[in-house]
Amino acid sequence: MRNINSIKHPGKWISILYRGFISFLKREGHYPGLGYGQIPILMGLSNIEGISQDELAREISIDRTTLNRTIRPLIKEGFVQSQPNPQDRRANVVNLTAKGREMLPQLQGLLNEWNQSMLMGVTEEEQRIFTALIIKASRNISEINKP
Repeated sequence: MRNINSIKHPGKWISILYRGFISFLKREGHYPGLGYGQIPILMGLSNIEGISQDELAREISIDRTTLNRTIRPLIKEGFVQSQPNPQDRRANVVNLTAKGREMLPQLQGLLNEWNQSMLMGVTEEEQRIFTALIIKASRNISEINKP
């Protein structure tokens, strides 16, 4: 019988990283009113003020339907505000509220801790290569999942 760990299967390892990240968040990150899938939205909004929901969905690589479903509780809990776009009343722009901005240092610290743990013992050159490969793989998946 073959040892499954000896098989070169990057999807398996990406899945293990994702599940490990969720376990880490459950153990270390206790934020009432905030779900794990909402962290990318808050972090995405930390970089861009007054972005449309469509642009945010593209920025964090999720579909609009998922973004709309995921952002609603953030609006309800007061982390994010949504307002009609003054240039296009059919679209909404979203921003972090003061409450949402208060969360950013904690979330960034948590993400930094995860990245340090995940990359322990990995050289800077290996980190650069790893990141470049993950970005490339992510772009490939985005391309094949385009409607």
